[in-house]
Amino acid sequence: MTKKTPESRLENVTERLIGAFEELDFIHSLSRVLANPEELEDIDAYLRQETQSLISSDLGWVVRMREGLEITSLDGVDQDLAAAITASFLSGDTGSTAASKKKHSSFLTDDLHKAFAKKKALPSVPESLPRAFMAAPFQYQGELLGWICLGRKEVGSPFDSRDLKMLETLAAQASLFLKNANLVQALRNKAQSLGRRLQHLERVKGGTAPDLSWIKSRSPKMRHLARQVEGTGATDATVLLLGESGTGKSLVARIVHRVSRRKGGPFVEINCGAVPANLIESELFGHKKGSFTGADRDRQGLFVEAHGGTIFLDEVGELPLDAQVKLLTVLEQRTVRPIGSNHDVAVDVRVIAATNQNLQVAIADKTFREDLYYRLNVITLTVPPLRERREEILPLARKFLDELSTETHRRVSGFTSEAEEALLAYGWPGNVRELRNVIERGLLLIPEGGPVTVDDLPFAETSSASTPVVLQGGLKESLHVLERDLLMKALEDSKGVVSEAADRLAISRTNFHNKLRKHGLIRESQWK
Repeated sequence: MTKKTPESRLENVTERLIGAFEELDFIHSLSRVLANPEELEDIDAYLRQETQSLISSDLGWVVRMREGLEITSLDGVDQDLAAAITASFLSGDTGSTAASKKKHSSFLTDDLHKAFAKKKALPSVPESLPRAFMAAPFQYQGELLGWICLGRKEVGSPFDSRDLKMLETLAAQASLFLKNANLVQALRNKAQSLGRRLQHLERVKGGTAPDLSWIKSRSPKMRHLARQVEGTGATDATVLLLGESGTGKSLVARIVHRVSRRKGGPFVEINCGAVPANLIESELFGHKKGSFTGADRDRQGLFVEAHGGTIFLDEVGELPLDAQVKLLTVLEQRTVRPIGSNHDVAVDVRVIAATNQNLQVAIADKTFREDLYYRLNVITLTVPPLRERREEILPLARKFLDELSTETHRRVSGFTSEAEEALLAYGWPGNVRELRNVIERGLLLIPEGGPVTVDDLPFAETSSASTPVVLQGGLKESLHVLERDLLMKALEDSKGVVSEAADRLAISRTNFHNKLRKHGLIRESQWK
């Protein structure tokens, strides 16, 4: 054996000292970075890049324990090959769950080709397989958080025990940070869910909770809708709500949720037309950190947030076609896959969708998928426009006036008869939403303690794109004709029963008789 000269021994010691200084410098840098995580956009990429540089590796990747083993950052190796190596040599050490409490060992080999052939993990050993390979676990108190893996392609360039010790030191330093990052993300998700739940409870406390009597009105069409809604409580089937804008589809959706077995779970609502097309998939299905520009952290989607409850997809006809495909998959498989993830997440959610569009026309125009339409159209409920349930106009107007006067602390003495006649005569293209807005604006115009007059109702500021009311001369003559027609219609619908006809118009029997006399209907008809 050749005896080492003093010069060679000095050179060897110098190399080791330089290596030790590099290791200490890296550990110091790592500690500084982990102490200020907000300065780092992607911790996994940072760990991989720095260790590859320090330990001189051709390739590397980071594995994190999430729904399963998930590769979050890699370089110099195909993802499928990295996944195969991970599954063959590391997954057996993970236990059945991420929280298995045991000591997880590092892995080191100088010939991964031979190890693969021995395991028979693949039909043939790929040429791109690295020769030398090692991996160290991220673990905290026995809980496996993931792995950091390095490889070298050149034959005869193995990792040694010092390399593995350095990798283990790095993994140990990073493990506490990764554990804290996981806890912070879980708390963020929980806070987001609780925040939405709190908003819902505040709305309930504030008086905007669904009134279950709202659809059990004197309108025959609404009474029919009420019976249909009650029938949905016995099933978890998907519901499609149809109706014009402003008819109250959102309120009906809440009532469907309230009468179902899911009433104790969350009710999550989203207007699909109000979210930009490039963000709707992330909003609904979630995303993984780094999956696109601006995705600086994991985000659970609304479907996961609605787990155990109901999700209401308002204006579902506005969904982009790509999102329609993913929604169809969710409805068929009851799982969601966040953007950038390789794993599906099971969800137990009832879907209620709503639209004011004609989806059959949208299908013909190739803007809505036919297969999605049939998946949504299991139970169809149609909310009629306000002009088809005029019996509700005055009761709703009085209800809104009471609520709004309480909210604004303004005393009001109701509507004048002319104002009520004007409310009945108007076509209400914006339906119930427009009615409430008109009452709210009118309330602000009246003197304290006075009634709402026809001049206080700002119809001129509202849309007129509704079924037109035919004018018979001026306003007074037109209202006279309309009132007569409403009296006749109420009598026809009630088969001549005056008390029921009066109820339909929300007036007393005496007032109804007076109006019959006013229009000469008692003399020319058989109704008494």
